[in-house]
Amino acid sequence: MTQPRLPLLRRRGRFLGAILLLLFALDSGAATRRLTLNGLELEFDAVTGGLVALSYPQVGRILAAERETAGLLDVAFPVSGYVPMRLATRFSAAEFEQTDRSLTITWPKLAPSRTHVSLPEGYAHARVTITAAPDGRSVLLRCRIENHFAQPLPQVLFPDLAGLRAIGSPEDTKLTMARGAVTPFTQKAENRHRAAFWPVDGGWRIYEATAYSYGPNVMNWLDYGSLQGGFSLFQRKWRDRDYRRPDILTRVTDEQPDRLRLACWQPGRVAPGETWESAEYVLTPHVGGWAKGAEVYRQYIREVTPPHEIPRRIREGLGYLSVWMSDSQETVPELAAMRYKDLPAIARDAREHGLDELVAWRWCTHLRMPIPHREVLGTEDEWIAAIKECRDLGVHVSGALGIHLLHHTQLPRYGVAYTARNAWNFHRDLIPNFNPVYLKGLPLEHAGQTVPPSNRQWQEDVVSSLGAWIDRGLTSFTWDVYGGGGPDGPLSSRYEDNVALNQVIKQVRARARKLDPESSFNAETNSISGLEWDGEVLDYTWNWMSNQVKEGHLTTTTYLEIADASPIINVLPSPRVNYNIESTPLAVKQGFADGAYLNFLLRKPDGENGSAILGEKPALSPVVKQAAARRKQFLAFFTEGVPVGDCILARTSPAYVRGHILGDGALVIVINDDAEARAADLRLALPLWLKGDRHRVTRYDADGRLTGRETVSVKSGVAHLKGRKLAAGDMEFIVIGE
Repeated sequence: MTQPRLPLLRRRGRFLGAILLLLFALDSGAATRRLTLNGLELEFDAVTGGLVALSYPQVGRILAAERETAGLLDVAFPVSGYVPMRLATRFSAAEFEQTDRSLTITWPKLAPSRTHVSLPEGYAHARVTITAAPDGRSVLLRCRIENHFAQPLPQVLFPDLAGLRAIGSPEDTKLTMARGAVTPFTQKAENRHRAAFWPVDGGWRIYEATAYSYGPNVMNWLDYGSLQGGFSLFQRKWRDRDYRRPDILTRVTDEQPDRLRLACWQPGRVAPGETWESAEYVLTPHVGGWAKGAEVYRQYIREVTPPHEIPRRIREGLGYLSVWMSDSQETVPELAAMRYKDLPAIARDAREHGLDELVAWRWCTHLRMPIPHREVLGTEDEWIAAIKECRDLGVHVSGALGIHLLHHTQLPRYGVAYTARNAWNFHRDLIPNFNPVYLKGLPLEHAGQTVPPSNRQWQEDVVSSLGAWIDRGLTSFTWDVYGGGGPDGPLSSRYEDNVALNQVIKQVRARARKLDPESSFNAETNSISGLEWDGEVLDYTWNWMSNQVKEGHLTTTTYLEIADASPIINVLPSPRVNYNIESTPLAVKQGFADGAYLNFLLRKPDGENGSAILGEKPALSPVVKQAAARRKQFLAFFTEGVPVGDCILARTSPAYVRGHILGDGALVIVINDDAEARAADLRLALPLWLKGDRHRVTRYDADGRLTGRETVSVKSGVAHLKGRKLAAGDMEFIVIGE
C-alpha cells in the first residue's frame, strides 16, 4: 500500500515509533496472539495488542487489519502542542495474560499518535479483557482506563474495530441498528456533500444515541454482516443511572474503500485521577442474518425486564387512527377540522377498516393542569358522550395531552424558572405556518418549561388531573413527550425522573383499568433510553418518524412513513412501535409485514396531519382493509411468533420479504415493491429456523385465498421456492410447516 507523504516531523515521529515497536516485536518472538472463544477466532498483534483478525466458521473472514491500523481502544488527548492527539492501542506496547477461556491485554501506558510533541506529566493505563461467555455463543469484552494525567480524557472509543471486511458483496453487507440499516461500503458514493468543506466528506458517519423518533441508533444493540453471517454487539446495561448510550461511528476511506472502521463512542469523559470502566459488551458471531445474533440480546431483555401486558386489542390490532381536531389556536368552531360530535362517524369509518383505536389530538388545551377541554370543539358533555358512543361502536378514544411541559404561568407552583424558550406556535394563518421568527420568545400559547417528574407537587397534580377525566369516562391517554426534555438536554431524562414518571403513570393506569380493563396508554417516547424505560407502562408509541444522518457537522433530517424497526419488534415485547402512514399503499403493506402498529395520520388537501379519514382515501382504503384481514388470518404468527425480518432469506431477494417464526412453522410475506410485475425466486435459510430437510408449503394470495400447496427440500442449507409472478405492489403469503 502506498503511504501518503507526511510532514517531516510527523514522519520522524512515526519512524521512531515504528523502530520501538519493531524492537518489541523482535523481543516477543511471536507476530500475533491467537485464540478461539466459542468458535470465534481472534488474532491480536503481539506488540500493540490491536485486533488484526476475526473469523467465524461458515462465515469466514470478518475483520483483517495491519498492525499500524489495528484497533481496540482509542482515546482523545488534546494538548496545546497538538490538539488532534490520540492515545491508542495501535501506537502502544501491550502485555498479555492468556487462559483457555480468556485473554487480558494491558497497556501500562497508552502511547500517543505523535511522538515529537511533549506530553504533560502522567499517563493513561488501560486494560481490555476478552472472555468466552457462558452461553457458548458469545464473547465478552470489558475495558478499564485509569487516567493518571492532570487533564481529562474527553473521548473514549471502545470497542474500536478497524478493518471490518465485506461479508459477501459490499452491497449486501449492512450495519443494522435497532431502527434501520445502512450499507457502509456503498455510502461514500451516495454522499450528498461532495462540494462541502473537506472535513464533512472525511468518511466519518455518526449515528447518535437518540430517541425512537430520530433513529437508527435507538437501542443498545447493533449487528454487522449480511445474510451469510456476521456479529451482533450490545452492552449488558439496562435502565441504569447513565441515561446516555454510546454513539456509533463508522468510517470508510477513499484509500481503503474495502475496509470499515466501526467504533462505539462512550458517553462522558474520564476525569483526572478517575478510573473508568465500560459496561460488559456481548459480541455474538452468527451464521445468517441479524435476527440470529439478536437472539442473545432478546434473551437478555427477557432477563432484565418483565414483559408489560398490553390490552389484547392492541396486541392483535393492525394500527390506529390519529385525528387532529383543530389547530391549537383556532377560535372559530366552523374552522375546526372536526368537533366532538363528529367522532362517532369517524369511529365507524375506522372500524370498517379494521381499526379499534382512535387518538384524538387537540381535544384539550395543552400545558395546563387541571386539563381544560376546548370549548371551540363543543361542551364537556358532548366530549364524554362522543367517547362513550365510540366505545359502543368498538372503538376506544385516547385523549392526547401535554403536561410534562407546562405553561410559564403555572411554573411557580412547581418551583421551576421559565427560561423563555422558543414556543411551538403553528396555524394556517402564521407565515410561515410553524414557528415564525417574529414569535420567538413571546410568552404565548406554547411558551413553557419542562417540570421534572420527580417533582412531588407535579406528581400529585397529574394523578388528580387525569383521575378527574377518568372518572368522567376518558380512560385512555396519549402522552406528548414522555420522559424527554430533562435538565441535560432535549433527549435526556434523569434516573430519578424515569422512575417517578413510570410510578405516576402506573397509578393512573390502575385507576383507569378499574373502569375500563381495555384502557390504553401510549406516548411519544422521547428520551435516549426511552424504549428501555417506557415499555414498562406504554402499550404502543406515538412518535414522529425520521432519519437524521450526520456527516461531519452537517445533519440531514428526512421524515418517514416506514421506519424499518424490525429489530425492535423482534426483541421488545412492549410497547408496540408505530410507523406513520400518510398516503402510500406500499407503506401500509410493508409496515403490516414488519408487524409494526400503524398510525394512520391522513391529510385533507392543504390540511393538517390527522384531518382526514380512511374513507376519504380511495387508494389507501382497500389496502388497509386487506392488511387488517390478513393480520387476523395469520394472527398467531404476529402475536406469538418471532419476527425475523428478511433474515428468513439465505440470499438477498429483489422483493420485500419478511418472516415470522412460530414453533416449527414460518410465515413468509412477499411484497413486490417494484413498479413492474415480476417474479422473485426465494432462497430461504430454513435450517436456521426450522427442523427437518423437507417442509410443507401452503401459498395464499393477497386476499387470503389458497393458491397452491407443495413440498420444499433443503439442499446445502437452502430451500429454493419458485417465485410467483406478482403485480406491482401485490402480496403473497407463504406458510411453511402448516
